[in-house]
Amino acid sequence: MLKKTCSSITFSVVLSTVSLSTTNATGMEKVEDIYYDNEWGTETKNFDDYKIVGNIQANQGTLNVILQKGGVIQGSITSDQGSWSTKNGTNNIIFKKSDIEPQGQKNQILGDISLLKGINYITMEGKNEIFGNIKVENFGYRARNSLLLKGESSQLGKNDKKINLSSKSGSGTEPRFNYLKLSSTTNTLYIDKIEAYFTPIPNYPPKSSSIIISLDGDNNTAIISMLKASGNYAVNAIGKNILTTTMMDNSTAKDLKTDDGFITNPLDSKYQVMGTLTFDNANQDTIIVKSGGKNLIAYQNIDITGNINANAGQNYINTEKISLAGSINASLGGKNYIVINNNANKENDKSSTATQKTNNLSIQLMSANNGHNYIGKGILSGSGADLNNTTSSMTFTNDTNAFEGVLQV
Repeated sequence: MLKKTCSSITFSVVLSTVSLSTTNATGMEKVEDIYYDNEWGTETKNFDDYKIVGNIQANQGTLNVILQKGGVIQGSITSDQGSWSTKNGTNNIIFKKSDIEPQGQKNQILGDISLLKGINYITMEGKNEIFGNIKVENFGYRARNSLLLKGESSQLGKNDKKINLSSKSGSGTEPRFNYLKLSSTTNTLYIDKIEAYFTPIPNYPPKSSSIIISLDGDNNTAIISMLKASGNYAVNAIGKNILTTTMMDNSTAKDLKTDDGFITNPLDSKYQVMGTLTFDNANQDTIIVKSGGKNLIAYQNIDITGNINANAGQNYINTEKISLAGSINASLGGKNYIVINNNANKENDKSSTATQKTNNLSIQLMSANNGHNYIGKGILSGSGADLNNTTSSMTFTNDTNAFEGVLQV
């Protein structure tokens, strides 16, 4: 004779929020999933203790989740996933600093931060870790992820499990983007692919697709396999203070906005991130632009193992020290700008020996098929120089523009 054991299930409903908690046969409580679905409504879930929750999803309306002493989100953070519907919601999630001993527990997001449509605002303070992918897809009139991480330390991905960042756009009434501002003292990134795509759709107005990463701490280490921007309105940007907030200590992810100065002048050395950026994709394209896309990189130290490829797009690399083992290719009007030791405009320069660093470029192949490759020191004149007129400020007959180091082709 078979005996069937059923779990006890408790439903609690507040307004349009359905909270489902399940107790299994052993009496152990599973984590809570938080959903909200009210087009014009707002719901707030306030947790006073360190809290572990499952998935968070606002299909419509605004869902506020406040973790007063930090916590863990084990599942995904998303909005409505139906491609047949225009409804979308806003998740506003705030992790406050944990005061639990020893030394405070970590704030963690283990699942993906993913949007087909809608908005995610995520603010984390303390020791922060995100181990899921961060992406926006191409559907609906808006999809925006805005993340502000501050406090002692922040980490994206793991050395043995890198994450992906992606943004896709083609139409809509608003730009689609991932904004990440890491202002913790120490920031560490393990990322496999960063990809921004724009695909035009006939009879629809174009809207930009961008991934903006602002690393503002004193110690910033990033390891990336591939950076790719494809399409006229696709942009990837990595720099210092390129995302700003309207407030200081009490700022949240809702306050993030771009510093347009970096978008128009990415070779200004004041935007260089303190620390080391490593691109590791041997014998493969690692920094890629296609069909009008742009990659903007400003970092103090850059190590590249892999190829730089500009196919009808622009790569801008602004650094104090660079090592390269790979090829540099420009075609179909593509341009690669590599500015080395450009510290004339740097604010609060912490590296007094910047101009004495040794650069090593071991270039397997350098090609320009109806394209341009520029490599030099201080080849952009003035902090107000226009990207569209960059070539006019380059004087290659002047040896003061020669970078210091070894070039091997």
